[in-house]
Amino acid sequence: MMTQAKSKTEEASHVTEELANLMHKMGLPDVSSTRMRDYLIRLMHCYMLGYAVDFSIIYAIMASQSGETASDRRAGYLACTLFLAHDHELGIMLINTLQRDLKSQNYLDRCSALNAICYLEHTEIVDSLLALVVACMEFPKQVVRKKAIMALYFLFERSNIPIDQLEPPLRLSLEDKDSSVVFASLSIWKLILVDHGERCKDLLPTFFAIHRKIIENRIHKSFIYHGVYAPWAQMDCLSIYNIFLDLNIGSPKEIYIMIMECLESMEKKVDAAFAVVLECVKLLSVMDPTLLACFSNEPDKNPFEVLVNYLNASNLNLKYLGLVGMMYVDHSFWKDDWLDGTLIAGTLRTCDDTITAQAIQNLDTIIDHKILVHISQDLIEALKSSENQTLAYWLLNRIMEHDTDREAWFIETVIEILAVTAKRLDDDYVETQCSVLKEALLGEVQDTKLRECSVNIIYKLIKSNNSNTFSPLWVQFAFWTLGENGYLSNLYSEIDIMKQLEKCLMIIKDDDLQTCGLQAIKRCILRSKTWLSGLEKILKEYKRSPVPEKQQIARELLEIISDVEFEKQLQETDYTLSTAITANPNKPTTINHFSKNGTGRSTSLSNVQQHIPFIQETINNSAQLNNSSKKHMYDSNLSLGSHHASDTEMTTKEFGKLWVEYKIEEKRVFECSVHDCSKLAKRLSKSWQIDVIQVIGQEFIAIETSSAALLIHVAMLPQNLFQLTLKTESNPDQIHSFLTTRQLQ
Repeated sequence: MMTQAKSKTEEASHVTEELANLMHKMGLPDVSSTRMRDYLIRLMHCYMLGYAVDFSIIYAIMASQSGETASDRRAGYLACTLFLAHDHELGIMLINTLQRDLKSQNYLDRCSALNAICYLEHTEIVDSLLALVVACMEFPKQVVRKKAIMALYFLFERSNIPIDQLEPPLRLSLEDKDSSVVFASLSIWKLILVDHGERCKDLLPTFFAIHRKIIENRIHKSFIYHGVYAPWAQMDCLSIYNIFLDLNIGSPKEIYIMIMECLESMEKKVDAAFAVVLECVKLLSVMDPTLLACFSNEPDKNPFEVLVNYLNASNLNLKYLGLVGMMYVDHSFWKDDWLDGTLIAGTLRTCDDTITAQAIQNLDTIIDHKILVHISQDLIEALKSSENQTLAYWLLNRIMEHDTDREAWFIETVIEILAVTAKRLDDDYVETQCSVLKEALLGEVQDTKLRECSVNIIYKLIKSNNSNTFSPLWVQFAFWTLGENGYLSNLYSEIDIMKQLEKCLMIIKDDDLQTCGLQAIKRCILRSKTWLSGLEKILKEYKRSPVPEKQQIARELLEIISDVEFEKQLQETDYTLSTAITANPNKPTTINHFSKNGTGRSTSLSNVQQHIPFIQETINNSAQLNNSSKKHMYDSNLSLGSHHASDTEMTTKEFGKLWVEYKIEEKRVFECSVHDCSKLAKRLSKSWQIDVIQVIGQEFIAIETSSAALLIHVAMLPQNLFQLTLKTESNPDQIHSFLTTRQLQ
């Protein structure tokens, strides 16, 4: 690219030198007008590349004076406007040519001269040409009259011409028979009125009349743009109204009526109509809110109701228009769902950076703690559906700013935001936020509410998401929280927390995070005196780790769990039934699996992959079972009912009859640390509060101690597993209650 640019620059330099030599050697009579035009076009290109082409000014002036065709003279004028733009001394040579063309009856000559006047700067141009430019205002061709209006304004801007000289012709232009001339005049009046509005206050009715003529469609159809009549002229009229309002000129009510008529005419129109609507909203917003409320014929009518459709639109451009319009509206006219942030928060669910930036700007005008609490969940949902970092930073900063009390809502919200933003935020920023959270939790001395809610929200997030998607700094904070404060949760037990921590250890690959996770598990184990059987495999793997810290904590935990004081909790695992279970002639061909709400689904037994919940090997202090039940002793041929302690006596025959009749069934597979069915029956009768009816080989049957409405069948399986089958007559809640009470769900 640089080589090409360099070659083009060298070529342009060579062309400039060649043209200079040719022009100095040649005589004008010998050069055709077409050839001269070609030279001038090349020189203009060289000028725009930055080369000095002063030698060609005289030839440009000559081309504008003696060009054979209008096209040749226009090329000369164009070159002059470039080369003579800054009050060049040779500019005076062009005045005679301009005077000649401004008197020409050829409208193209007049247009070329008027165009050139807009760009040329010379002290003598005004005195020599002003009268001729004003005379062009009466030329028959409307295009000449339009260009004359523009030339007049540029002469006015670049000289000390008094406004008295320009005002009469410009006033006449507002009454021109051609609408295009009137519209061109509006754009000039918009500029003049800024400094001279007071002397022209009588023109306001004229501007009303022009605007009303447009919105009533009383102009030619050629001015329609996408269904809107002369949108740029309407924008000029609205800008003029704004100037009069700033100068306190005219009746605000008349201006209000005119604006509302304009808004009504823009209804259901597109493209340029949106710009007109926004200009109307801006103009209404500068009016006094008290007067604005009085102007409406309907007391409850909001003049800014037009923005509602834009804010609720699915089109992003219209939504952005609505948000921009809101910024101009006084808050006294904001609707309820605008003031509480609900509507603005809804717009943030779009994945558009421009809309996000504008919505945030709108929220900053009303945001406080109450609104933050109200819209925080909507904003978090928006963060989940997009990867917008701007919104995440803004939300966290506003929470830090407005919630100085560091209450439970603060803890939960900041933790969730840091979680859903995953790894998109700057590490230093995340570390700072985690430090603020940790400080708030450590500072809670007299109560446990903050620490409890932090454990609950972190457990919920880890359980419902892949831990590998979170920021490592957030995961480190989560491990610390669960390890230090997990025992405070009223929703989840230490066993639940250890299960989730182990799940994280199996997913994350970072050695430091794995060490933090093990430390959290260690704290849970020391408090609960219980450990999960699946931990042993993880510890043996970590024990061989080359990382000293991870190896050390693994060794420590292995030593701890080897102590008989710490009870082993059987860990859940996945197991596919691959071996034949003792045949049961009454076994149904389908298995009903029930969710917690008791609803079931039927699945073919051959396609079922059992999910194995955990059970306790012995009764611990936290179990919610009755520890006063009578102990039972069983041998391998336990007789029917001989050691029965329940109020309900049942024989094997009665059990078999009910087993056939009961239709609701659920199967579960568990780990166990024993291989003998008699030992398992003895252990489960105590921990599960069941009455064993009979043990036969590697199976036993039983009923719940408190009721005979639930039938129980246990069969030993290979690999230290056993299958639990529960049957009930018609109420699946009985099965659910049995499993929940014994922490088997």
